Amino acid sequence: MDPRLVIDGQQRLTTLQIILSAAARVAQERGAGDVSRELVELIFNRGRAADGDLRFKVWPSRRDRREFLSVVEKGTAANGTGIPGAWRYFHDRIDQWVTDDGEADAVRQTERIEALQTCLDSLLYDVSINLDESDNAKVIFETLNARGTGLGALDLVKNAIFLQAERDNAPAQSLHDDHWEPTFEADDYWLEEVRQGRERRPRADWFLMHWLAMELGQVVRADKLFDSFRKDVLRGPSSPAVEELVPRLCQDARTMRSFDSFDPGTPEELFFSRLEAMDTTTMLPIVLLLFRSAELDMARRRRALAALESWLVRRAILRLTAKNYNRTLTSLLTAIKDNLARADEAVVRELRSSQATTAVWPSDADIRARLEQGDLYGYVGQPRVRMLLEACELDVRDPAKTEAIALPAGLSIEHALPQSWEEHWPLPQGEDVEQLRMNREAHINRVGNLTLVTQPLNASLSNASWLRSPTSPNSKRNELAKRSVLLINQHLCQHDDWNEQLIDARGAELTDRILRTWPGPSADG
Repeated sequence: MDPRLVIDGQQRLTTLQIILSAAARVAQERGAGDVSRELVELIFNRGRAADGDLRFKVWPSRRDRREFLSVVEKGTAANGTGIPGAWRYFHDRIDQWVTDDGEADAVRQTERIEALQTCLDSLLYDVSINLDESDNAKVIFETLNARGTGLGALDLVKNAIFLQAERDNAPAQSLHDDHWEPTFEADDYWLEEVRQGRERRPRADWFLMHWLAMELGQVVRADKLFDSFRKDVLRGPSSPAVEELVPRLCQDARTMRSFDSFDPGTPEELFFSRLEAMDTTTMLPIVLLLFRSAELDMARRRRALAALESWLVRRAILRLTAKNYNRTLTSLLTAIKDNLARADEAVVRELRSSQATTAVWPSDADIRARLEQGDLYGYVGQPRVRMLLEACELDVRDPAKTEAIALPAGLSIEHALPQSWEEHWPLPQGEDVEQLRMNREAHINRVGNLTLVTQPLNASLSNASWLRSPTSPNSKRNELAKRSVLLINQHLCQHDDWNEQLIDARGAELTDRILRTWPGPSADG
């Protein structure tokens, strides 16, 4: 008996076994016991080696085993979903055809049962392609299945790992059952397609990409994941034994999955939500390394994350290029691995070291000039503007005195002095009207004029004047004060007027809060 790992076709093979079981049951119920026994022979292996799991011709993943066993061993199933539902469906359809809805006599029923047996036993062919280590399973699969669902990189990795385990006489079954299956196959999390940058791929592929970058110290292209894993991890000059590789890979996957479940308001949760706002994942291999390293205590890990976050946020504010982030990633991974226990020092030192535009950590002066003198809204994307204003709100709060209320998702960006200001916001009296107009337009999209409100409140405020007026009965200031619980709005509503000078003053205040949230390269510590 020569067991094989199935790269593609597991569902079809399992479905065939369910059909055989259902057909055998119908044959037994209709008095064709010999046919029933012969069909059962197509489900079970025989002989001294056919013991335990090896008694089945097909052995599904752990998630499906209980239901599979319930139908193929008992030869019956109640109504339901999944495998029992499939068994019941095939049983009822076969029985309906054999009996011709009760109209066929016993002879005719036997003829139909034997015809079905002939079809299943002699006329139905399975085509198998047996691969050796020199074959590219992905290419072969995609050639045969060009219109089907592509074979994921992690699927190929799984088969390569467990093929290697068989060759090395490693405990493949326990590695699968104790590590791989509960990590990657217990639910559909890793199958979900998510977007990173411009691409959508299953989470499993993104994990493998970040894991390989962390392990190898360099970014691996999405179409080279399996090739790189097989060449550099599974068969590299210093490749770990499979018994070591599988638990480590699975533990790292669980670590990465935990990134979605930190408690609201913790530094870790804020870090990942801000990564999402900035739409950047290039540095996730570093983050994975920081979290998987037992040598690194929480304080140092948080310091490393804070430095990395500051570097990313400050560059996002200035809209600096991300085209060489892969090079920065490589240098950071190298520096961290040199001394994992002091990874925070390595991150700070490495980020401080470059003055090139492609990797510089922007200074306070650069950030202040951008935020206080230039547009923010329209210059960077709205998720990033929202991230900065949310940070200002958190900075205003006093942890000892302010209720720990999480900021709701989906807050809208509101211009205190509206973008369409002409109707309800007359210019101050002055000789140079055009200069006043230009000055106002230059202040509209600055950080000092922006705040956060719910979408319904944003719509109701619209272009209303700051204070109630004959032309604008809805006062923006009163509505904000009455409807919003955010402290940045309560502070904003303390002003009896709202103009360009106050926008500058508030801009300087919010800039201070942003710089305090994300200290730059000159900060102590």
